[in-house]
Amino acid sequence: MSTTSTLSRRTLVASAAALPALAVPTVVSAVPARAASTTLPPDLIERFVRVRAWYLDYCKQEKLEGDEIDRRFYAATGLTEEQWEDLDRDHPRWEEFDAVRSKTIREVLTEESETECEQLCDERWRAAEAIFDHAPQTIADLAWQAEAFLIADLEIYQGLARFTSERLIRTLFRYIRTLGALPQPNDPLGALSLDISSDDDGDCEEPVATTAPALVGDCTGRPDPIFAAIERHRQAEAAFGRAFETTDQTTAGILAAEDKTDEFGEVSSEAYADLVCMTPRTVAGCAALLRHVEEHENEYDRPALFGDFNPERRVYKAGSNLLSRVASVLEVRRTEEVRS
Repeated sequence: MSTTSTLSRRTLVASAAALPALAVPTVVSAVPARAASTTLPPDLIERFVRVRAWYLDYCKQEKLEGDEIDRRFYAATGLTEEQWEDLDRDHPRWEEFDAVRSKTIREVLTEESETECEQLCDERWRAAEAIFDHAPQTIADLAWQAEAFLIADLEIYQGLARFTSERLIRTLFRYIRTLGALPQPNDPLGALSLDISSDDDGDCEEPVATTAPALVGDCTGRPDPIFAAIERHRQAEAAFGRAFETTDQTTAGILAAEDKTDEFGEVSSEAYADLVCMTPRTVAGCAALLRHVEEHENEYDRPALFGDFNPERRVYKAGSNLLSRVASVLEVRRTEEVRS
């Protein structure tokens, strides 16, 4: 199956034609030790590890290519990349500089590498879909599937989290990565990092946990603060819904209701942002947060995840209940730990 990508070459991996003979770097040449806890077929994990290793190799090559483009462009124009990006299109020499930039890129990036890049894009998606054909039975299964999806959809890795939905997606994958405890490959360029910061960050009071949350309660025995945050958002959202109700059908009454709706809508949005900026301290809190986010997004007739995909794609449909399925796995693990 061929998958059309909306990503540019500079966010894709290259050399798909050589994939069957790919030499996996030493750091990821073998399946991590924890892989024994997965029920996924070993050949699928090996296939994914190859794709991920190839992507990391490409990132190194892409950095070299980018540096070479910048060096040639500076030699021809005297402009650094940052100066070029900040240049106004109304500048009298903008078209001249743009022509030089385009020519430089064509000289460094060949058509052959573009073709190979597209082929590997398809392989990334085929590998991910093959792994997702197996229903997860363990946290490790879920973690492998999460990593496979991240490599398939590289946009999740790119740039700041501009919207709440982007931050939610990245935070979810960081939770899964933490609980799955799959060793990560050497990644000096940060190509596999999940940044949840945004342009207006600074109101996120708690960092994402670097260790797995407690299974039942935190070390102090205090309740997980995430439950109170969830309730605050529920109440704010309910107030927002009631703000639509008015018995005054005059123009003044309707305008007053609209102003009230805007006010309560802003309060609800802020409560939602506060909620997703928090990190649950317990597994029960993780499960509760995932279920709440899914419920809230579904109330607005949108999947909690992957809403920018074609609705006919399997990944779009899976996004409508993925969070609750993850929550179920967490709750099962919590129950097993308590019993043991």
